[in-house]
Amino acid sequence: MDEEKICYWCGEGIKKRKGQSIKAHTYELQHGAHIDCLRIHEGILRKYRISSNDYLKAIVDGLFQLFPEIKETKSVKEYNSRARKAKEEMEKAFPYIKELEKKEKAKKKEEKKCD
Repeated sequence: MDEEKICYWCGEGIKKRKGQSIKAHTYELQHGAHIDCLRIHEGILRKYRISSNDYLKAIVDGLFQLFPEIKETKSVKEYNSRARKAKEEMEKAFPYIKELEKKEKAKKKEEKKCD
């Protein structure tokens, strides 16, 4: 006898609904939440531009501000080198990205002039 799983977001049981595919039901069981609840959750996170890495990024940025010498460590320099190379490759593969960045920079300069 299987124990009924409870949806992490709404607290209701995860049961196979009439017309629901087995694949969809299995997905819900694996994720511990109804597909609709997962969609609502993801929508809210997107609305406020929150990703799973945002908190970690905020902590790391705070550490860089408190301890600027961290930027001079070997691991950070190696990461920055890899990130720069990846950005260059992305710009070659997707020239549209580079054009968007140029437009954004021009827009920011124009906004600063207006202030």
